Amino acid sequence: MTRIYQAILVFCFVLCIYILPSQASETGRIYGNVVAKYAGYSFYIESAKVTIRGGENGIQKTTTSDDDGAFKFTDLPSGTYNIKVKKTSCKLSKKTVHLEDGEEKDVTIEVEDMGGCDVDWGGDSFIKISNELDRSLCLGSSQP
Repeated sequence: MTRIYQAILVFCFVLCIYILPSQASETGRIYGNVVAKYAGYSFYIESAKVTIRGGENGIQKTTTSDDDGAFKFTDLPSGTYNIKVKKTSCKLSKKTVHLEDGEEKDVTIEVEDMGGCDVDWGGDSFIKISNELDRSLCLGSSQP
């Protein structure tokens, strides 16, 4: 009788060590940059509100892009996520991303200027716009 209990105990131990952990899902992350584009150049967009919604549990998280337009969301279960980016006077940008267990996705989200988009066109951007006239020409404005 004692051997039967020992065998059952060993079986349960093996079950717990090898089978149960394989059923636990790993979390992943989605990260990337918010950019605006003009004439083939990309400009990082800082202080954009980035919201993610979805996944297995209906998660919703919000963050703000940094000086390099970077954002990240961690500890995400697998699933499909909708990402929205808002920036003053810019067109709302959306992107859908599917994430598998433990996967990491690098996403670039482009915002479109609607005339007056609060974008720093100088500084660490790839090209520097020297004054408002140059900026308005880059944005396609007919007004100087």
